[in-house]
Amino acid sequence: MNDFQNVEIQSQNTEMLRNEPYIYIQNVTQRKCKITGIDITQQKGESKFLSQASIKRIFETEPETFKTLLSNFSPKEPERMSFDKLCLEIAHNIRNRDSNKRFEIKRKTEFYRNSFFPLDINSITNNNILQHGI
Repeated sequence: MNDFQNVEIQSQNTEMLRNEPYIYIQNVTQRKCKITGIDITQQKGESKFLSQASIKRIFETEPETFKTLLSNFSPKEPERMSFDKLCLEIAHNIRNRDSNKRFEIKRKTEFYRNSFFPLDINSITNNNILQHGI
């Protein structure tokens, strides 16, 4: 008998039961890395970026994608690193790409706020919105 055949079985209550093989599919929305756009649904639920383990999996299954990651997020002197360390550094550089943007804006805002000629970022953006209708 084939696993995918429908089988009718008589129960003790003499009602007809129908047994079918079930394919369980979880309703999972696809999650992507904030920086690379690569699928990270197999990672922990709170993950936002590619992990070291995902980068290793990409190396094994999608060599062209790994080459792209290596060219965009490669650490200095990757040829001197072990493969595990290389994947760890690529994941680290992906996370840094996101956090560096936020910290740069914060750092520049603080710099101008504490400079000799303080710059009020909020008034400039509010004036631009009023003048240009942005």
